[in-house]
Amino acid sequence: MTRQDAHLRDTALPLAALTINDLARAAGVHRSTASRVTAAMVMAMPRRTVTLRALMSAAAPAARRTEDPPSVQAVLHRIGALIAAEDPRHPLSDAEIARLLLPEGAALARRTVAKYRTLAGIAPQSGRRKA
Repeated sequence: MTRQDAHLRDTALPLAALTINDLARAAGVHRSTASRVTAAMVMAMPRRTVTLRALMSAAAPAARRTEDPPSVQAVLHRIGALIAAEDPRHPLSDAEIARLLLPEGAALARRTVAKYRTLAGIAPQSGRRKA
């Protein structure tokens, strides 16, 4: 819970990278045990109920070794923010987005940016261009 504290307090913030393997290692149990437990557990919050599995997010490919790599959800959130702030007459290409994410710690290929953009339901560069 400490790893996802910021997200639990403010759902607008993305999840931190946390996998079943990380959880199993921290709890000192086998991966399959952690998987079974997280599949069945829910946490009652004041305004919502959250499954433990919903608090998992894989780490995105990191540009450098770090204790806290960006999560896929954080990268999706950042891609959405970059696209929301772009010039509609000159939208960012997937390669430009990948280049902008590199200093922030995410080493993504253009194809990975395209995959994440599609997952987020964001149109490609040509579909976002306004005359």
